[in-house]
Amino acid sequence: ATRLERDDADDSVTLKAPVEIIARPDLTLLGMLVTTDQNTVFQNQSMEVIDADAFFSLVVEGSLVKAEGTYDGSSILASKLFLRDCEYGCM
Repeated sequence: ATRLERDDADDSVTLKAPVEIIARPDLTLLGMLVTTDQNTVFQNQSMEVIDADAFFSLVVEGSLVKAEGTYDGSSILASKLFLRDCEYGCM
């Protein structure tokens, strides 16, 4: 991580990093397990909302993904997963 910010002492988190492992319905970013469920909203690189099947067909190891969700002490339950463009640098 190059920067870490803490706004409030709550369980909401945002993590943006290259994908290390894809194990649908989960991803690993920076060693952190990110889980998805039926409530997770997915977005492609064009910032369009897509379904889980489309998202997991697009994501590959090394893809830049931004995860927003809640942290339970061991993993993040993603409320939103955004596939981002690395064309001009991933971070």
